[in-house]
This record gives sequence, structure tokens and C-alpha cells, in this order.
Amino acid sequence: MEMVEPYVLMHKQLLVKQNPERGDAWVAKKRMREFNNWFKDRVTSNVSTDEIKKLSSGPIFTMTIYQAYDINGYTFYTVQQDKKSIYQNNGVRIDAYDNNMQKVPYYSQIEEIWELNYLGFKVALFKCQWVKGPRE
Repeated sequence: MEMVEPYVLMHKQLLVKQNPERGDAWVAKKRMREFNNWFKDRVTSNVSTDEIKKLSSGPIFTMTIYQAYDINGYTFYTVQQDKKSIYQNNGVRIDAYDNNMQKVPYYSQIEEIWELNYLGFKVALFKCQWVKGPRE
């Protein structure tokens, strides 16, 4: 995500510049619809790293599903797997940008774990029902 973040910001700025009369909700919807194609075209026309090129072309069409997944020495479990295990680790937190480009924390529990293959590296996705922070 850190590699793609500058492209997300660049795309939003472009949409705002091209559509100054439109509001934040319109820009957010347009961004969600068009980012993938814009990202692919942008990366294809410019010199980019191999990782960015692979991300922009999308994953292969198969996905692996897991009940547990190791990331940086930590094992994360789905809620369903946690019910069967003595180890409990299904909670996650992320910082995301809202429509005003302010970082906001979100919290959740992992419902499903998917792994996508981008021709040389893999990306884990956690399916969650996110709740906006702050949380004590």
C-alpha cells in the first residue's frame, strides 16, 4: 500500500483539478471507479519499479483462502479459527485517509484471509467489517 499511496493521492488531485465544481463525494466515487485503469495507464506510460508494474497489471485469476496467516512474525487468525484455537489474534487496526485526506484509524476482526498472486510476489487481504476510531 505504501508504494501505491502516492498514485492514489496523484489521481485524487487530478480529479479535483479537472472537476473543480464537483464535491468530495463525487470525487470519491469517480476515484473508486477509475483508479485501477488510470493506475495501469500511468504506470505503463512512465518508468516505474517492477513491483509497481506488477501491481498495476493486477493479480492472476486464482486466490488462496487461509484461516491463519503469518506476517512479520505474527500469526493472524480469522474469527472462526480463533473459536477453535487457544491463541487469539484476529483483531486488526489500520490508518486510512478519509475524503478530506486526514488519517483516521479503523478497527476490526478478521472474517476471511485471501492471498493474491501478482506474478512474483503475493499480497494478503483481510476481509473485515471496519469500525472508524478512535478507540481506547
